[in-house]
Amino acid sequence: MPVICDRMTHTRRLDRQPYRALPRKVAEMKKIIVAVLLVALVGCVPRMTPEMQRVSSVSDTSKCRFITMLNIMPQSFEMVGQLKYYTVANGGDSFKIISTANQRIGAMDGFISTTFEIYKCK
Repeated sequence: MPVICDRMTHTRRLDRQPYRALPRKVAEMKKIIVAVLLVALVGCVPRMTPEMQRVSSVSDTSKCRFITMLNIMPQSFEMVGQLKYYTVANGGDSFKIISTANQRIGAMDGFISTTFEIYKCK
């Protein structure tokens, strides 16, 4: 049987029957890739320890002791967890966000440059 060029799909086939298995395989691979990326992203979020659960945001810092100021750039879905993690890691129990700005790193959006101060209030 001669090779026939299909003008609709620009593929070469040996017969005139449409080849339907390829789109199904591509759809299956897309599902697998999305599942793997989702598991990888969820695995990057820090686990909330009891100390991190007690961390809170403050606006009035007059009765608090200043510890340090940090700038981090987490993805938007993990910002609160990262703030609490760094607050506990530096010996604080409260934080105050000074500024935030959306950032783009290469082709990836969704990063938030966050400057915050860590305090010991309790």
